[in-house]
Amino acid sequence: MKRVLLILPMLLLIGCSKETHNKEEKVLPDGKQISRAETRKALESKEYDVLIIGGGAAGAGAALDAANRGASVALIERSDFASGTSSKSTKLAHGGVRYLEKAVLNLDKKQYDLVLEALSERANLFKMAPYLVKPLEIVTPLYHYWEIPYYWIGLKVYDWIAGAGSLHRSEYVSAKTIAKKIPSIKRTSLLGGVSYYDGQFNDTRLNIALVQSAVALGGKALNYAEVKNLIKDSETKQLIGVVVKDHITKDEFEIRSKVVINAAGPSVDVIRQMDDSQARPLINASSGTHLILSRDLMPSNTGVLVPKTKDGRILFLLPWEGKTLVGTTDNKTSVSYDVFPSSSDLDYLLSYVKEQLNVPIDRSDIQSAWTGLRPLVSDPSAKNTQSIVRNHYIEKSSSGLITISGGKWTTFRKMSEDVVDIAMEPSERKTSQLRLVGTRGFHSDLVDDLEIERDIAEHLASSYGGLAKTVLSYGNNERLVRGHPIIVSEVHYAIDRELAMKPLDVLSRRTRLATLDARAAKKALPKVVAIMQEKLHWTSLQAAYEMQEALAELSKYIPSEEGM
Repeated sequence: MKRVLLILPMLLLIGCSKETHNKEEKVLPDGKQISRAETRKALESKEYDVLIIGGGAAGAGAALDAANRGASVALIERSDFASGTSSKSTKLAHGGVRYLEKAVLNLDKKQYDLVLEALSERANLFKMAPYLVKPLEIVTPLYHYWEIPYYWIGLKVYDWIAGAGSLHRSEYVSAKTIAKKIPSIKRTSLLGGVSYYDGQFNDTRLNIALVQSAVALGGKALNYAEVKNLIKDSETKQLIGVVVKDHITKDEFEIRSKVVINAAGPSVDVIRQMDDSQARPLINASSGTHLILSRDLMPSNTGVLVPKTKDGRILFLLPWEGKTLVGTTDNKTSVSYDVFPSSSDLDYLLSYVKEQLNVPIDRSDIQSAWTGLRPLVSDPSAKNTQSIVRNHYIEKSSSGLITISGGKWTTFRKMSEDVVDIAMEPSERKTSQLRLVGTRGFHSDLVDDLEIERDIAEHLASSYGGLAKTVLSYGNNERLVRGHPIIVSEVHYAIDRELAMKPLDVLSRRTRLATLDARAAKKALPKVVAIMQEKLHWTSLQAAYEMQEALAELSKYIPSEEGM
């Protein structure tokens, strides 16, 4: 308790200054139809100012930042945009209450700075993509009297750091109020709790919006384009481009660029060691598992934070897209392209659902589960991955390769700005002043304006913003699968305007069906494959291959069907 109070003078000394920009806001135009063939041709045809490897949050954000400064930009991704870490988050735009607690208990300024930066960036995110981000109340149930002032003070400090960007003031809530807000909560020994607000967002839709926005500013973006080698000047040994394997056309080509940024997430060391075989590994990977349960466990507007599990983690039970999201674990692991939930992780998460909620629950209630890798930057002194500070790290090699790693989704914009500042001259053009593709035409009455079933309208407005009307213009508003608001027109839109090339691009990342209900995604798969076969001119043999590959991937989202 004493340590909690110690932070107040520390904060007063440090201050809470935030970036302020008086530049006029810039709303980007709607996304346009993208031809993969034309993009590929353009990538081969000239030298770019900046080439970015990695199409996740950091890479897409860097592409947007560089394009906003007027640079010619190329963005490539070995798989699909947001197919790795960036699609497997807890879906929170947050400062990090656990980082604040660590800052207090350990008097750790790095942890405090991370909270300060993240809360500032949370406010930017609400402005940049208002249709993709919303406030979410989170309640921390408490069972010991000392916890009430401890967490109340901590969250008041959290509010204070957020300043004008605070979403709502935190407050004490009685046990009776918690039970009213969350009827399924266990009431035994419940004394009350603390309520606070953070942001919730759709991670893959935001990632796609960043890519679309970079393209709207003149950038070029290509998925399924894997770097196989780096090209260096024979005399200066400086990096001048990359050799790329196109996994769609199955051939290789070159992209030339004045600057190359390595934003490959957990795979940054692969690129770094192409540049220098002796490069010391940066990544200390941690795996995080989430699962999705049925919609009736949590109310639509309130989540639960378990502030400390038996092994010292924190855990969230959150409403998300009409379901209940539970996560996350935090386990040290090795980097792999093929990770999926372990039996022990699923049992661990389910045990805390049973502990918090008065509902019968078992493996059969899991509708989807997934595991992602956190690309934490190595810290030899860290006891475990939970204690590693989530700051981002940037380095520039002797050949000119610029690598960015670490960080978190909420701070992607600042990460991108910092790495582009190394690649180019710092600029007054800040992406915090941009309003992403989809913001134009988004307003409070959009759901009513769409004149379609309410749940479909809400889904389209919160996924596409003002572009929901463009999606509907495809004319097939039939549900892709019963019980979900996703419509067939979204498949057409994803292929034409969002570079969806494979079934899981549509089912997992352009829509979230696979991550919400993997069995429903299996039912929708034949229809998606049929549409893609027609639009992408697949042969019957290729369509069959894509079907089997997608089924194999979907099985990883359904642990009970893997016999675990």
